[in-house]
Amino acid sequence: MLEKKKKKINFWEPIIGTQEIQNIKKVLNMNWPNEGLFTKLLEEKIKKILGVKYAVCTTSGTASIFLSLKAVGVSRKHEVIIPDITFGATAMAASLTGAKIVLVDVNKENLSFNLKELKKKINNKTKAILPVHISGRGANLKDIKKIINRKKIFIIEDAAEALYSKSNNQFLGTIGDLGCFSLTASKTITTGQGGVIVTNNNNFFKKVKLLKNYKKILIEEFIPGREIQAAIIGSKKLGAIELKPKRKFYDYQAKYNSKAKTKHIIPVDLPKFKLKKLMNIAYKAHKIIGCRGVTRSDFKYFKGKFYLLEINTQPGMTKLSLVPEIAAYKGITFLKLIEWMLKDASKKK
Repeated sequence: MLEKKKKKINFWEPIIGTQEIQNIKKVLNMNWPNEGLFTKLLEEKIKKILGVKYAVCTTSGTASIFLSLKAVGVSRKHEVIIPDITFGATAMAASLTGAKIVLVDVNKENLSFNLKELKKKINNKTKAILPVHISGRGANLKDIKKIINRKKIFIIEDAAEALYSKSNNQFLGTIGDLGCFSLTASKTITTGQGGVIVTNNNNFFKKVKLLKNYKKILIEEFIPGREIQAAIIGSKKLGAIELKPKRKFYDYQAKYNSKAKTKHIIPVDLPKFKLKKLMNIAYKAHKIIGCRGVTRSDFKYFKGKFYLLEINTQPGMTKLSLVPEIAAYKGITFLKLIEWMLKDASKKK
């Protein structure tokens, strides 16, 4: 008796049928294969199925994790906890933020965090925890939430392999602050290459959209201290001025609105050697960048250290502008300053 021929089912093999091929043709015929109608339809479908408020398609699961980490504010001064058994993309996405990767051992039973080890690794630098739902197995999110309690630590779910999987009747990827899915060829559904981020937090959704669309959010570390600015004219270290705003920050209004009553202090109350150091830094920056003419460098002075924030290559020439004020203190009239700038600009270099 002949044995029945066994049907071979490949593990994680994508099934691409007639409907998928027709849809691909439609996309190509639109001449706009990126962020088009089908992208919006997919986002709406995932929102409806998973019961979340927001879904954002991305280029990959790795990109989804990276964008999610940036959306919650992860930077190089933070630590991100991940399990020591996961796909390399989890760690790679976290490392792209500049944060320190902290590995935690897993349980043999479910390949999720060993909770005792997890507790040991959490500290005041921990910004995010990345539980991974390997092959659709739910990580112990309920226990992780209990451990972090009210700490300002975010849970970013790596649900790359867990689309439509549930834990305690909740879809994986919808339990933490943000959930990340992969749509590569080996996943539950595929777009060839791609990913999705889901969340119920409007603030995170907005940040992800901004980051994804290259409207880059630059989050600079706040540096407290005194506002001091230094002027260079040609090869001369002209001088410095300190600003004391009455407003909370030295913002646009404090700088350009005379009603803000920002106090301009000249000379700057610093020891001579400190002022010399300040002017040397400003001059060095001026030369390294290859500036000519007049520049103004903005500094913060905090705990005995100068922090160079930026160099203005075309400093203002208004009634409230600082370079003319520094020049006047040094005996250079506004007219003389303008004459020098015009002559310098007309020179052949």
